[in-house]
Amino acid sequence: MTTSAAHREECHDARRILTQTLPITKGKKLMALTIAVDPLRPDDWPTVRRIYEEGIATKQATFETSPPNWETWDAHHVPTCRFVARTPTGQVLGWAALSRVSDRDVYAGVAEVSIYISQGARGQGIGHQLLGTLIEASEAAGFWTLTAGIFPENAASLHLHLSHGFRVVGHRERIGRMERTWRDVLFLERRSRRVEWSDATMDQLATKVPCDIRRATSADAPAMLEYLRRLLSDKTLFLPSAADDFTVTVTDEQEVIKRHENRPNAVMLVAIATDGTIAGLWDAMGSPRRARRHAVEFGMSVDERFRGRGLGSALLAAGLDWARRSGFIRRVELEVYADNLPAIALYEKFGFVVEGRKREAFLYQGRPMDSLVMARFLEANERKTFQ
Repeated sequence: MTTSAAHREECHDARRILTQTLPITKGKKLMALTIAVDPLRPDDWPTVRRIYEEGIATKQATFETSPPNWETWDAHHVPTCRFVARTPTGQVLGWAALSRVSDRDVYAGVAEVSIYISQGARGQGIGHQLLGTLIEASEAAGFWTLTAGIFPENAASLHLHLSHGFRVVGHRERIGRMERTWRDVLFLERRSRRVEWSDATMDQLATKVPCDIRRATSADAPAMLEYLRRLLSDKTLFLPSAADDFTVTVTDEQEVIKRHENRPNAVMLVAIATDGTIAGLWDAMGSPRRARRHAVEFGMSVDERFRGRGLGSALLAAGLDWARRSGFIRRVELEVYADNLPAIALYEKFGFVVEGRKREAFLYQGRPMDSLVMARFLEANERKTFQ
């Protein structure tokens, strides 16, 4: 492979980074049981303690090795923000509570979430109901930020929190030891849009991001390189390389953009912010072979400044609209890290389905990671050619 070819491949791989970190805001209604969410009472403690012990036993919920006594637990959790999920017969199936992260006044509105579901009641939507109630109570009590620390392996807990507006803001590597094994922890946050926000700020957040989504041109190459370098410097994302490894030149990028312009089943869409910088990217390319030209693979990313404001959805909608307008593209596919739950949830919202899993397909910070193959088919009545 020549140096120029290596540069082009590196540039193409960097643009195809699947780094969609936008939180979703609504969880799926999975309730199969009739339960009520009630305030946690002192006499609930024996069952709450047992459920806590079940969570500890999984070794995927907490670094704790045993529950505290009632007095200690009660002293460390906010009295107005502790709930249990109870059946009509009074059986407690789960609990959720908040603990303050600091005694300092500046952090008075910041609390950490704890949520545990009984082993026999998991996967039935109880966590969604508990967490939803806890969030409402936290906002009524004046908490503006909720945090959570979750092991990356605890996919169910990650999906639960992400579906209620939490987002991953950090990856703490080898932060603690469990039985002589170092464990990573993902740090999540949820910022309330009701507490301690001015009307003007809320109006701004409710407004669609003022970005112009259009095809990239050769003139965008310098801005594109700056955008990719910003992405590769973001340590919170699922990236295959680092900014120091990025050696693509403006000429390399212009060549790639030109290839996208010259192929009917390829497109590079950029979201241009009001300051002229690139805020997001949707990059798709299909095979030149006639038997495969109807299928395109894409990658998508959003700049950190614009996450959580709907730009990812706007880019994905624009990309699918381009595919429909082609008149012949039938399949839109992607490959995404299996741990990138916010991205997976967004793609599922747009009708993508998981078709397969590639084991240890990537190395992320030296750790092998699986990837998922997802695809969405465009039916004949969706595909249309515009004059």
